[in-house]
Amino acid sequence: MRRPTVNEFLRRCRAQDVSRGRVVPVWAPVLLIGCTVALVPWTVLLFLTLPSRHSSTHWALAWSGFDVGIGTMLAATAVSIARRSVWVTVTATASATLLTVDAWFDVVTAAGRDERVVAVAMAVLCELPLAVICLLIARNVERVLEQARRYALAAGYTVEGQELVPPPGATEAAGPAVAVREVQAPGADASRSNASAPSPSAAP
Repeated sequence: MRRPTVNEFLRRCRAQDVSRGRVVPVWAPVLLIGCTVALVPWTVLLFLTLPSRHSSTHWALAWSGFDVGIGTMLAATAVSIARRSVWVTVTATASATLLTVDAWFDVVTAAGRDERVVAVAMAVLCELPLAVICLLIARNVERVLEQARRYALAAGYTVEGQELVPPPGATEAAGPAVAVREVQAPGADASRSNASAPSPSAAP
């Protein structure tokens, strides 16, 4: 049987994505786009109406609580990496977001030249590089999960009720092994057979 080309395989995955159900509701992008549009006038209103100075009675609590959140997310990312959990995509992305926000507010709320220099140095040398590392971790794991999704779809798995359902006749224990056997690069069988065959020089 002819093995599919890469383009045929990708088209098959996209078609199965549409026909076999969705993990995320179809209305979710519409809701998020609506929130994005609504934020535009709200941001303009805040920029025009908020005072340039504001006194807070919980300033220390706000920043210390925020740093506790950053530490929690970084620890959760480390644990997820150690356990090889897919939750690392969530925790690493959350860590990167919090670190970026921390750098932004450290710089814009700095009082005086010396404090601003320290805030900029912390952002450039610590917070933003660590945020980039967390994003790279999340991206690498997401890329592997996307590859696994394509193999699963090509092997006949479907999504029903936000659960992965194996094709008829397959067992959950087979899992990714079934998908890897079903989808191989063109010529893989031939290369294996050539590698296992004895060379003419080795024949008596």
